[in-house]
Amino acid sequence: MKTIKLPIFYFLTILSLGVFTIFNGCKNPAEGIKITTTSGFLKNQMLIQFVNAKESSSKQPATFELTISGKNANGIYTSGGKKQLMVYNGVITLAMLESVQPSESNPIEFNIYAKPEGFSPVSKTFVITRNEPSEHIITLVDYSDPSEGTASLVSTINLNTNGTIPETKIVIPTTPETPLKSEVKVKEGTSFISVDGDTLKGDNLKSEIVYHSTLTEGSLNTFPGGFNPANIQGPTGPLEGGGTFTTAGFFSINMKIGDKEVKSFTEPLEIKAEVADNISNPETGNPIKEGDSIPTWSLNEETGEWNFEGNAVLVKNANGKLEAQFEAAHLSAWNIDFYTGTCNSSLTVNFRLTGSTTPNQYWVRLVSANGGYLSGLYTNTSWSSPVTISNNMVEVIPRVPNQQARIVVLKNRGGSATDPNNIIAQTALFNPCSQGSIIVTIPQAPPTSPILNVDVNTLVYCQKRKNNVLYTGYFSVREKTAAASTAQNYYMVNGALSFANLKEGVTYVISTVYEGKTYNTEFAVTKNSTTLPNISGLTGTATYVPATNKLKIDVRFSTPEC
Repeated sequence: MKTIKLPIFYFLTILSLGVFTIFNGCKNPAEGIKITTTSGFLKNQMLIQFVNAKESSSKQPATFELTISGKNANGIYTSGGKKQLMVYNGVITLAMLESVQPSESNPIEFNIYAKPEGFSPVSKTFVITRNEPSEHIITLVDYSDPSEGTASLVSTINLNTNGTIPETKIVIPTTPETPLKSEVKVKEGTSFISVDGDTLKGDNLKSEIVYHSTLTEGSLNTFPGGFNPANIQGPTGPLEGGGTFTTAGFFSINMKIGDKEVKSFTEPLEIKAEVADNISNPETGNPIKEGDSIPTWSLNEETGEWNFEGNAVLVKNANGKLEAQFEAAHLSAWNIDFYTGTCNSSLTVNFRLTGSTTPNQYWVRLVSANGGYLSGLYTNTSWSSPVTISNNMVEVIPRVPNQQARIVVLKNRGGSATDPNNIIAQTALFNPCSQGSIIVTIPQAPPTSPILNVDVNTLVYCQKRKNNVLYTGYFSVREKTAAASTAQNYYMVNGALSFANLKEGVTYVISTVYEGKTYNTEFAVTKNSTTLPNISGLTGTATYVPATNKLKIDVRFSTPEC
């Protein structure tokens, strides 16, 4: 067996197989071979899943292209080494090369932007500071069936013969889950301008509007770009040093005339939105009230840059509700937000599991005294997604707010951080700037059925090179009868992966995505040996090992390019 050394340019063509071992000339690649590992060509695989913000919906984002921009965009590839970033079945894995070395003092920054069919546009800025894999869930609003806490309207408005519009009030319908009213008014005689500065002409205007309230975690999770902006322009210039948005609500507004996108107007839009009553000014700690002003910000969705635009004024409307009123001179995501900096302190969070020490996924949030959402800036980036929490797990929050807050542990992303039925655990109020460390205790019910641990080994046959490699990448595992959103993701390195506490007698689906194709199979957690069905290109066996009381799963798949 010889070690094959290839130039880095070749590894760019097989990046999604990650850090792997190459071996050839062996009739049975699974037995009797000498393994030579070639590593270091792939760093920081990032699994990104785009999901419908409405957890109960069967409609999910499918195939679409990402646009990437920002300081380090040139160093980002798909995990297959391609620069065209295509999302398939709502999933993409990005990666960086060995030469990219992120750190706290030298972070890797880039922004992604996409417009999936039927969903509101999405923009997210990534700031990578560690040499380690990460996973991210980005939730999207379905225009036709918005998630709890959001309201949407797609409408077509007839234009005058000269391309202007009669006075039009676009009222976004409320729902029982989103009772807050919102509207966008277009003034009579307004003309519409393209990104190139041309006046657009046509018979009608198509508008797509989403109002995101602060009523549910599900709505807050759809906030464009995240609450910890890395690129923000304030009233007098760039805002440096880190900070956070405390939002009172935000809008995504998109308009078209024919196939041309509207960018601006000859007259600004007039926007009104009722806001929740549990919002406090983070600088004073006082609840918002009539007469207060809240800054407004617009998002350049293609670059991830937020820009200060002015102030929304709070008034009491005819329904006795607080209503934010402001004007928008151009189209983008618009955010009604307080922006605050952080103190120079960190917070160490210690998790304790009681009843059962089985690791589980939870949604962890830092919230204000009245349950208002505080930015993910105050947590490491993984906390914007469900976190697999194990007993005695420790996380350090590097920058924290100088205000009373608490940590809450939630059952699901769609519920409220103030709903007792959604809260699994919470701390007492504390000031993160002076706390230093805190213990979060999570009660868990003991397992109702016997559990087994699992070892997975994976080989990939590369048709183009006619050899086998040990796979490095993400696998997704879920109970067969459970929703796709319940899947847990595990990172495999050099063809080996272990995970714990699967229920005996239950059938699970295991899958991975490589260059646009999903490979999956299923296995039953039993103390028997079985052959795994070839459901979608992933084959193998499951063998119970009495000596270790583990289920050993060997799987493989074949791919044309690697």
